Amino acid sequence: MPVSASYDAFCRYYLALERASPSRSLERCTLLELAGDLSGRDVVDLACGEGWCGRQLLAAGARSALGIDICTSMIAEGRARSAGEGDRMTFLHADVMDVERDGQFDIVTGACLLCLAKTRNELAAMYAQARRLLRPGGCFIAVVNNPQYRHTGSINPATHAQVLECVSGEGHQRMRIRFGAREDAVVVDYNWDTASHEAAAEQAGFHESVWMWPKVTPDIRAKHPAGFWDEYETNCARAFLRVRC
Repeated sequence: MPVSASYDAFCRYYLALERASPSRSLERCTLLELAGDLSGRDVVDLACGEGWCGRQLLAAGARSALGIDICTSMIAEGRARSAGEGDRMTFLHADVMDVERDGQFDIVTGACLLCLAKTRNELAAMYAQARRLLRPGGCFIAVVNNPQYRHTGSINPATHAQVLECVSGEGHQRMRIRFGAREDAVVVDYNWDTASHEAAAEQAGFHESVWMWPKVTPDIRAKHPAGFWDEYETNCARAFLRVRC
């Protein structure tokens, strides 16, 4: 079950939007809160893109961070960024579902992983793969499409993303998403409901599901015009889920 390399066609454009997104600092705070004490922790970032999740945890004190992605251009960008910034993040070009490093990590992250599962079986397999990579007591922190998201068709100024189409299925919504203004910067994501996520996590041997949404802080709110964060706060497209083994 290959995890898509569809971002290759517009990799640098997508990354430029992500880096410019004002919501990034809020999401970083959420990620670090869920991760907790990072001392001596080894991290693997699945479907990592340029390694944003892993890099944040490494900078906050993790011992190591490995990013894995099948997208050739994303891995190249991640390696170039780490070389330029002098961090210790490493990268592996591979399908995350084929990686055999069982029990080598304390924290697994995935920001562009679970949204690619087209069926409940695929979703369960992704959770199972995350579980295999973890040491006892470790945790999986996923950035997922918010199960409570309501399709409006509007462009969210905080994330530069627009859901063009949203089709309901069994336990999920199939969403076609465009990033920015480029007509070719379009991907298909699957937004699984809360019950499907938690059932797949439990099946994989996880427990203690904790959901969290990024919060707009007063200092960040003050940097933008009135109403800028309304869509983000009332209909945020992203959510964080942490499960433990």
